[in-house]
Amino acid sequence: MESLELVSFQHLWSVTSGRSGNKEYAVIKDSIKKLKKELAKGLDYFKSYTQSSADKVKNDKNISELFSKFSARCGKLLNLDCKQAYQMIQQYTDNYYHGSEDSIQKRIKDERDSRFLLGNIANYYFNERLYLLRCYGPIIYNSQDKTHPLQTTYKDALESFSSVFSLLQDQFEASLKEKAANFSNRGEDCQGDVAIFLAVERVKEQCGMLEIFLLYYSQFTMSPTTLLRFTSKFAECGFGRNHPLLTTTGGGQQHLDNYLVTMNSLQQIIFIEGVDMEFLQETDAANEHQLSKDKMTFDKLDALIASQLSTDPHLSPITLTWATVRYLLLDSNGGEKTMKLGEKSIDLNVWMQVRCMMASYPFNTDSEASYYGRKAMKMLISCVTNIFHESTLGDYEELISAVTCVMEKQFKRHNVTSDCSSDLLLLSAVGYVPINTKPMLSLLACMVDSVPSVKQINAFLSSLPSACEYISTCSRDEIEHLEDGNYWRLCSDKTLRCLDGKLNVVIPEGTIGCLVNNHYGGMVQWQVPVNGWKVIHAQIQNVADHYGPSSNLELLGISSITQLIMKLLQQILVAMESEEAQQDTGCMAMLETIEPLIQTTYLALSRLSNIPDPPVHVIASIMECLTAWMKTNPTRHCRDVITHLLKMNYLPYDELLMEFTGLVETNREINPGSFGRIIVEHERMQGKYALTTSTIQLISTALQLITRHDVINSDVIVTKLKTSVEYVMTEVFTSFIEWLRTDVQSWNNIGHSCLELCHVILNGRGEMSKMRQILIEILTQTQAADVLLKLSSIPATFLLNLLSNEPFSARTEKANKTVVLTFSLLNNLLRCDDVTKKDSHLRDLLSHPPGGSIPSDDNLVYIIHGYLYHRQSSNLPRLAITLLRRISVISPMSLYSVLGAEAKAFRDILSRRLQEETEDDSLKISILELLVVSVQTQPALFELSLDLQPVKDSSMGTRQLGERSCLGVVLKILDRDNLQKMELNVQLHTVCVKLLNALWADRRFSAIKALQNRSSDKFWSSLLFPLFSENSPRNVALHQHLETSAHVINIIALERYYKLRPNTKDEPLCKLLKQFQTQNRFKHWSKVLLCVCKSMCQQIASQSSATRTNDGGDEFERHLMFASAWKSFVVTSSSMKSEGGGDDVSLMSDNDVTAIIDDLLTSIDFLFENTYQEKKEVVTLLNLVTSLLLVLVNKNAKKKKKNYKENSLESVIKCLEKTRNHGQQLPQYRNNLFAVAFQLFTTSDKMASETCNDLICVTCVLLHDVFKMYIAPYPPLAVEACMLAVQLLEKIYLKCAEEEESTRNNEIQKYWLAHTSRESVINLLLMVELRLIKNKINQFEDENAKLCITIAWFLARVSPDSNVAMAIRRSRHLSDIFLNLPRCYKNEGKFTNKWCEVYHVTLIMMSHMVECLRHELANEAIAFVGIHQARFLECMTALDLGRNSLATSRGSLREVIHTTELLQLMMKNYPRQLRFELGKFYDAALNQILLASHACVAFLLHPSTLKEYVQNNNITSSNSRKDIVTSQQQMTQRPRKTSHGAVQKRISCSETDDNLPPEVLTAQRGLVNVLANCLSFLYELSPEIGEILLDRTIDVDAYPRFLAMSFATPNFTDDGFPTFATLMNAASFAYSVSRKMKTSKDHVYRDMLKYAADLSLTLTMSQTLLYLKSSSVPLRVKQILKRELGDEMTSCAKTELRLQRYYSNTATSQSPSTSPNTSLNSSAIIKSSMTSSRSMPELLQQFVKHLMR
Repeated sequence: MESLELVSFQHLWSVTSGRSGNKEYAVIKDSIKKLKKELAKGLDYFKSYTQSSADKVKNDKNISELFSKFSARCGKLLNLDCKQAYQMIQQYTDNYYHGSEDSIQKRIKDERDSRFLLGNIANYYFNERLYLLRCYGPIIYNSQDKTHPLQTTYKDALESFSSVFSLLQDQFEASLKEKAANFSNRGEDCQGDVAIFLAVERVKEQCGMLEIFLLYYSQFTMSPTTLLRFTSKFAECGFGRNHPLLTTTGGGQQHLDNYLVTMNSLQQIIFIEGVDMEFLQETDAANEHQLSKDKMTFDKLDALIASQLSTDPHLSPITLTWATVRYLLLDSNGGEKTMKLGEKSIDLNVWMQVRCMMASYPFNTDSEASYYGRKAMKMLISCVTNIFHESTLGDYEELISAVTCVMEKQFKRHNVTSDCSSDLLLLSAVGYVPINTKPMLSLLACMVDSVPSVKQINAFLSSLPSACEYISTCSRDEIEHLEDGNYWRLCSDKTLRCLDGKLNVVIPEGTIGCLVNNHYGGMVQWQVPVNGWKVIHAQIQNVADHYGPSSNLELLGISSITQLIMKLLQQILVAMESEEAQQDTGCMAMLETIEPLIQTTYLALSRLSNIPDPPVHVIASIMECLTAWMKTNPTRHCRDVITHLLKMNYLPYDELLMEFTGLVETNREINPGSFGRIIVEHERMQGKYALTTSTIQLISTALQLITRHDVINSDVIVTKLKTSVEYVMTEVFTSFIEWLRTDVQSWNNIGHSCLELCHVILNGRGEMSKMRQILIEILTQTQAADVLLKLSSIPATFLLNLLSNEPFSARTEKANKTVVLTFSLLNNLLRCDDVTKKDSHLRDLLSHPPGGSIPSDDNLVYIIHGYLYHRQSSNLPRLAITLLRRISVISPMSLYSVLGAEAKAFRDILSRRLQEETEDDSLKISILELLVVSVQTQPALFELSLDLQPVKDSSMGTRQLGERSCLGVVLKILDRDNLQKMELNVQLHTVCVKLLNALWADRRFSAIKALQNRSSDKFWSSLLFPLFSENSPRNVALHQHLETSAHVINIIALERYYKLRPNTKDEPLCKLLKQFQTQNRFKHWSKVLLCVCKSMCQQIASQSSATRTNDGGDEFERHLMFASAWKSFVVTSSSMKSEGGGDDVSLMSDNDVTAIIDDLLTSIDFLFENTYQEKKEVVTLLNLVTSLLLVLVNKNAKKKKKNYKENSLESVIKCLEKTRNHGQQLPQYRNNLFAVAFQLFTTSDKMASETCNDLICVTCVLLHDVFKMYIAPYPPLAVEACMLAVQLLEKIYLKCAEEEESTRNNEIQKYWLAHTSRESVINLLLMVELRLIKNKINQFEDENAKLCITIAWFLARVSPDSNVAMAIRRSRHLSDIFLNLPRCYKNEGKFTNKWCEVYHVTLIMMSHMVECLRHELANEAIAFVGIHQARFLECMTALDLGRNSLATSRGSLREVIHTTELLQLMMKNYPRQLRFELGKFYDAALNQILLASHACVAFLLHPSTLKEYVQNNNITSSNSRKDIVTSQQQMTQRPRKTSHGAVQKRISCSETDDNLPPEVLTAQRGLVNVLANCLSFLYELSPEIGEILLDRTIDVDAYPRFLAMSFATPNFTDDGFPTFATLMNAASFAYSVSRKMKTSKDHVYRDMLKYAADLSLTLTMSQTLLYLKSSSVPLRVKQILKRELGDEMTSCAKTELRLQRYYSNTATSQSPSTSPNTSLNSSAIIKSSMTSSRSMPELLQQFVKHLMR
């Protein structure tokens, strides 16, 4: 589109008048400079239509044919130059048209739509003309305002176009002469309503010109010729009454009437102002007045008025004005003609016309035109009343009414005060006191406008000059006639009893009385001082004592007098609301005077509110007076007013209904009080709601005063008002929309007052927390939500029309304020958790609006978005944008779909308002905040606002920023030049960077690349500019730039994390970051974080000590945001993977890391010193700081020196000692610190004893705190804390145990034992383990299972210590754990494996304890086995060859290992108890051990079968045995007898098989372990070889012979019991495999193999001797045994001895778990073999040699 040449006068007016959001003086000056040239032309700035202009537009190649034709059509209709018409169309499209450029073309093509569009453009055009005229206003009155800072600028502008007002007068006259628009002169579009519309707009424009004339000539004198010229033109059209357009518009009179009334009033006021009535009151006016000097003009005016204007009732003010002028300027007061003119004006009821004029626009507004018009009328009345006695001025009541109507509008900015003593009309009104006080009260109420006027009124009322009575009440004996006959003298003292005896006025003897005869009758005014306050008090007392219906009050006039009294008191109290006035002694005296009146008012209110037909308007005026009374001394008056209203049951209150149903139950019910009764029974019936509005305003004021002041018993008042608020919101606000609307203004005031009440409560202090919750619930869950949305659905076009037509009217102000209040209230509600996080009626309405998710006039979002086109103020667009942002967060609807075709136009208006230099920064901030939220919640709308366009020449799909892209605006705002000049608003800077941060956070890579390509290197330098600030860390932490820096830092962190482009050293960002590091900015910003921590603590402390706290939420949020961003930045800067995937690349040096860690420790220590450690902000900050410390320590702990680690650990321990409990919450930072301590401790070589002792102490304290704070099941945070503490205690213990013996280690270990014992840590952990096992099925089952495993491992690893083992044994929880442990291995839930591990680790612990305590643990060990015997047996069957189990998987095989180990230890230490106390179990266990030992050997000898079995462990049980046998048969033919060499060969082949996976090798190791345990168990059942050889065994047959007479290789077809071949093969396998274990890391497995081999041979020899020594074994069996077994033994011995000599392996074996004593020193054979280095094979060889041959 072509650049606009037309000036937007609406925008310029808003700037020059101070209504714009941008109030910078430089902007206003620039706007005034722009106006000088344009305003010098007046309305001629807009050129008239010509055919040549149409031809120019038609021939302009830059304008399309469609627009050229439409411009010509528009110019013809509006009589506007076609070029300007085209520009007007463009201006309207850009600023007000709710659609895209494409849509406007479609509408122009459509006939019906084009007419509608033409009407909108016409309306916009005439508004521009009106605002052109209005632009003169601020220049005129501000040029004369000496207090205005730009007075000189306005004055220079006014002088530059001073001649324009004569030009405007010419244009006004031309407008009056111009023919009415019709079909012939305005084209075919000007028909019917269009012609009437044009006529109305012309009259409106004429009224606007008249307003400017009034403003100008109120400041500058009007010449007589100008006055004559105006008057002549006004007279030609009858001062608007006979306007020429009335005859040409046909039926348009009803549309013109209101504007013609305005024109009539303005023209008369201009005439009065032109006469200069103020100067006429000067003493030399008769000679110096301009009219007295210009006789010719005077005569013409005189003739004109006398002939044409003196007979029209509507022009009676002009007649009265001219009569007064004649009276003052002419000789003999103008003679009889003057008297006739004056009498004529009085006969025409001039005072009623004055009231009508003051009630018309613009005099019923608060505009400058209203002020100067009322001032002119006031001067007229003052002049008339000073010259003429009121008795000659017609109806006295009408005169007083007219005066009060003129004076009722107070303009405080002009500081105009009235002098009571010099006001003749007031002195006249006082003469009727106490018979009639209405005139005096009416005048006094209008005179109150400031504190000085209040003091004058107080002095005046305190001593009224006279008291009157009717002449008929005076007896002749009381008076003495004076000579002139008009005065009496009182002969004796007299008491006047007035107001039904409520007032007694004592008149002393000799008082002079003046006789007057007026419209009230004959009166005598006694010249005696009367206290007017007593008169007023008596009037109120008269109301309080009234009995009877309210109609009597009306008949007696008491109602109207009471309203006047309340109005006067209210005006006085309002003038004394300021704190300065309350400290003034005169005002304090005034309050003391008024206080008795207020006390009596309470009685009057109580009386009036309880009569059957209460005078509603009187009660409403009382409520308004009480509202003003509260404001004068809030600390005391607020409590008194509310207490009295509740005491008289005026306000709603709670009723407690007692119901007796066995027990006493209390039900709450709201009694509406007198207030609610009057609403239902009277106001709703009449449709007038003055009382409703005034009462709601009183409640709102009371709560507001409680918020702002220290009101006595404020909490009690709030509690009592809670019921009233609840009643108002549920009974009034939710239903008032459906009430009768006789008085629309008062009906509108209900909604406005309720909205103000809501704002007061939501912004209230702590006492209102409960009331706030109730209000939020009402507004979100009830029908109040519907009402709220209806109030917010006022269209922007409606408000725009009001502002265009009546910019200063009360209706416009009220509508504007209602929309502002509604939007603000919705914004506040949408910030509450009750709406954002919970389902509510309000949220449903916003999510599913009546209009659906399509553009419609019923859709709230669609209505709200229209306010962005509102340019008369920045407040409404800002609130609308903020409201859209909040709705988009809580509602699932898409704004893009709701806006439909207007979405692009919405994008365009956002972009334009962002780009405008004169736009308010707060609006720009709101727009950008909406875009920030849209990144996540409104992706479609945000994509549209990005306006990413494809690059034409790019084949890679690269995008660039379009003309309407919001990012282009952001780049301009963030230009480095603006930042260096410090011209950019801090908040605007922040939100721009925030938007960029949202792009990076949401991974908008295409937009990021387009952004960087657009700005090249300048982008990063502008973005990172705040990070190189030279401000001190403290200043940065306290400045709003902190949030800006936080977003910048986060962007850098994300950029490094994403690595969008190759991170080469030549990149701008890399260069800047290198500069960042070299300039020590890491250390600088680390100090900023330290200052942030200190600043937050100081702010919390200052707020907590203040009497009224301020949330400071924004400041805290800034601090936390920076801490979070700094954490991300440091983490990404400490180590990031290089491009080639090599080592980490760090931006920070070691010194930087050290400095940051030190600052973090200092920050943490400072935060712990803070007494408000439990504040959520402090907790969050501690979480962030400690997590960053943890990351840095984890990444750099190994690089640090020992002393640094120890010092850091000491600092961490000191911080941990300062931590305090937080009620029922465990802070995350405590876990982080323990993790830091754990990392520092584990990576250090040695620590000082004191450090270790302190660490043990704080760890025990943590455990106790956690388990006091929580009960099972434990939440994840508690689990994490406990696991850290347990692992740390375990690490300390094990580290001391692993290190070399030293005095230091012994001291630490002793302290560890002493502290854990003193703190009962072992007992505590057993208790926790018991709770976890009992409550294993819960929502945190996974975390609780991990904790239970950790505790179990801790106990298992420290249980080898006798002291720890004894502590475990003594715990009362141990037996309960034994009983509840079966829960762990029951198949329940998805975490069964983890709970099984708890059982497995407990087996290990029991094994350790049995080894450590031996017979001291006998009872507990036997009990444990007895409880779990079924599980033991079930577990042992896992290796049964006939079962399909998962025995060879790691999980169940592990249980077999631990079970067999415990059993062999039990057999070793408690054989007697095991056999006799658990006899059945013993037999079953022995049987299963025999089966298991044979199965282990079978699996070990056949690794291929084991592999198949492990990898196919899901096979069915019916096929498992068959498959295994088949597999076995494929390998071997199962010979009955296998030599030792064959076994060695098979083992050798299997071991060299590279196909065995890791899980098979793991299973082999487990089987060896099981075998060793089983053999150890059997070893305890077999006698020692030496005892048998030496015949020390009493009964050989008493020992079991558990080896069968079989010498075949064990396989899966056997019966499953071990044979001699089983053990011989086991020994051969173990020896063979152990020889191949050469690495040191396998020494445990190697020792296990050797132990199993030695034990196999030992058992074989022992069992052989049992067979040979037994008499029950047949000789044949013995011979077979010697022959077969002897060969096997010989082969085994020879092979092993040969291989041992070959490998030179002379090491002996010991059991890793047990050390069975196998010494056979009783015989020579054993002696000789034991001395050999190859003991067991040689022993076997000697055994065969001596015993088997």
